[in-house]
Amino acid sequence: MILLSALDAWLHDTPPDFSTYPSLYSNLIYQQTQIGWRQLFNGRISTEWSRLQDDYLLQQGLHNKKTTGKLWATNILSCIWDEWHLVWTIRNEVIHGHDQTSRNRIQRTMAEQEIRAIYQDRHLLLPADQDHLFDDVEFHLTFSTISL
Repeated sequence: MILLSALDAWLHDTPPDFSTYPSLYSNLIYQQTQIGWRQLFNGRISTEWSRLQDDYLLQQGLHNKKTTGKLWATNILSCIWDEWHLVWTIRNEVIHGHDQTSRNRIQRTMAEQEIRAIYQDRHLLLPADQDHLFDDVEFHLTFSTISL
C-alpha cells in the first residue's frame, strides 16, 4: 500500500500521506523519499524494500532461492516498467497516431491549428508576407496537406 499510495500521490502531484503506516516502515519511507518516488520509474529502489520483504518471507516460512526480497523488488520494478511502457505507447498513439490514416488525421489537425493561428495574427505579418495568404482561412483549409 505504501508503494501504491506514494506513486498515486506522485502521479497526481500531491504529497503522500504516510501517517497511517506503522513505524516499522519509517526507514523504508525515508529512504525511498530521499531517492525520490519518481526514481522507481528509473529502477532506483531502496534496498529497504528487499530487506523488509526478506523479513516477511522468513516469518512466513516462504524464503528460498526463488522467493527473496531482491527477486520481489526486481519483479515490482518489472511490473512498473511494463505498465509505464504501456502508458507511453498509448500516449504516443494518441499524439502521433497508430496507423497511417490516424497519423494523417493528426498531422492535418495540427496543420489546421497552425494555419488558423497564422490567419488570426496576419495583421502582425509584413505586407509582403500577408500577400501569400488567402482572403479566407476556410478556403485555405480546403487544400490537401498530403504530398504527392
